[in-house]
Amino acid sequence: MGAPQLVLTDLLGDVVRARTTINQVRRVPAHSRLDVGNARHDLVVALEAYTSCLASIGSPVPYALRDELRLQRSLDDAY
Repeated sequence: MGAPQLVLTDLLGDVVRARTTINQVRRVPAHSRLDVGNARHDLVVALEAYTSCLASIGSPVPYALRDELRLQRSLDDAY
């Protein structure tokens, strides 16, 4: 595995952890909108880092990932 692949793997792990966190926060009724907003912002940051890394090595960004980032950005701006 080359260095870019290791970086991509780490960044993808960040995306997966951020998705897990936001799903957990949304399931617990006691969490505030701020908790959800913070978790969503963390997801946006992780998605942006991953997609930027993909683009920097010339790999295409999958449509679903691009669309998820666009959606999460629009929801992040709402808070």
